[in-house]
Amino acid sequence: MTQASLRSVTLDTVDNYRQVATHAIDAYRASGHRLLSMMNQGVDRAAARGAERLAPRLAAVLRSTGHQFTSVAAKGIDGVSASTGRVVELGSAGVRAQVGRVASLVEGIENRYIATGLQAAARLSLTGAQAALSLSEKLAAGASRLSTAVESKPAAPVAAKKAVKAVARRAKRVVTKAPAAKPAARTRRAA
Repeated sequence: MTQASLRSVTLDTVDNYRQVATHAIDAYRASGHRLLSMMNQGVDRAAARGAERLAPRLAAVLRSTGHQFTSVAAKGIDGVSASTGRVVELGSAGVRAQVGRVASLVEGIENRYIATGLQAAARLSLTGAQAALSLSEKLAAGASRLSTAVESKPAAPVAAKKAVKAVARRAKRVVTKAPAAKPAARTRRAA
């Protein structure tokens, strides 16, 4: 194996971690927007259930405030996602440039003893670099599946209600199965 193969393995690993970060950003954005949608639906339902019948103006203000909050929060989520994406791209480009620069410097060494030593170090490092590449490929595949799963699920308040009810049922079972507390010992009163 040559220095170029260590270089290519390193660059492939950097690309995989860039993909992991990009998928994480996409999942953050999608889940944030889904959460905001669910919150907005909850506010709308609350306004429709009770407040609209009793105080229509209050219901309108409640809805308006909820939608304004959602709008501001969505802009924040999008801003953080976009900024983080730019940082990831800049970081990836910077690392790629530095790897290329170091490889070019090594290729330009004319002292055969130093060149031989660097080639030996590259051969020894290649096994670890390939293990890191394998790990990064698995992480990238997992991040891709996570991002796809998060982005494809619609906001479903019914599913959230079912989950809450299921947790409540489990909690009730745990509470009913808990051992009863022993009654406190009674002391006799002296007459």
